Amino acid sequence: MKLEILNGPLDGLVFRVDRPRAVIGRDPSCEVVITGDSRVSRKHAVIYHNNNGYWLEDSKSRNGTFLEGKKVSVGVLLKSGSILKMGGTLLHFEE
Repeated sequence: MKLEILNGPLDGLVFRVDRPRAVIGRDPSCEVVITGDSRVSRKHAVIYHNNNGYWLEDSKSRNGTFLEGKKVSVGVLLKSGSILKMGGTLLHFEE
């Protein structure tokens, strides 16, 4: 999968993840590390893959995770081209 940051100090940065599970957050141990946005939690959200596709799940973040402008409260299926928001950071998702 590929995630591209669309705004902020990391605008244009692309993360390619070849694992079935990727944690997104500010913590350096995350597969996708977002720095420069204090509204992103240390371990903000998880994207994981199963037989049905890629799923997004919030990790009890302080400011919430959004998919296409709607708050994610349970796991939701992602589609290529989806726009995610974590803190003030926008990300473009591609399979």
